Amino acid sequence: DVAYKDKIDTIDVEQILITSSMIDKQRELTVKSDLLDAKVEGEFYFKELGKFINNFFVRYIPSQIDQKHQITNLSNNLNFNIELHNSALLSKVFFKRIKMSDHTIVKGRYDAVNHHLIINAESPFVEAYGLEIKDVSVGGVASEKVLDLSVELPQIFVSDSISIDNFNLKSTIQNDSVLTKLNWNNLNDKNRNEGDFTIATKFDGYQKMTNYLINSYTYISDSLWSVRPGNLILTDTSYVMVKGLGI
Repeated sequence: DVAYKDKIDTIDVEQILITSSMIDKQRELTVKSDLLDAKVEGEFYFKELGKFINNFFVRYIPSQIDQKHQITNLSNNLNFNIELHNSALLSKVFFKRIKMSDHTIVKGRYDAVNHHLIINAESPFVEAYGLEIKDVSVGGVASEKVLDLSVELPQIFVSDSISIDNFNLKSTIQNDSVLTKLNWNNLNDKNRNEGDFTIATKFDGYQKMTNYLINSYTYISDSLWSVRPGNLILTDTSYVMVKGLGI
């Protein structure tokens, strides 16, 4: 049994069953509990998995490679599937201001020969930073040089009467650069409410990041707001500089 207790809540997980088997160097790790079910298959080592996760993004942001962070690959193929049953404990311990509903699923596979990772996550409901989101879908495809991410959110509830509908985000990360396109469209509103933004981001190590908004606009109750060209947002460890950002 596992119990979590803070000043407000006490959360008990009554049953956890962890099994591990090895057949011809192929490991199968299974977790069954009131909290989550998980299954990981492949020839893998926990130390290698930890290094791969901790150093995952430096492959696509090479300016952040240093003695501590190096490009790391897994030696063998891997398949995994995780389903949450009771996310209250996970949210409190790991995600803090993010709560995911039961039956949130994360699954994926890794091809060691081509260094190719596919991961998908779906959740019936997520509450994050005061927003309520239904039918969350997140996807990622990582190759040797390029990482593509996508998010699809049919409806984001800002309040009881205000929502953002048909929200889509797509990002491509490679060679210290990120190109992000996001849009939404409230098709059922009487007035025109939609947005379309393109953001170009350039990383310079861990300390410096430069952003540009390109051909970006939003309609709010039929009123058009466009971002002027030639803008720049520069962030450093000690300051933030905004240049030419106007509507």
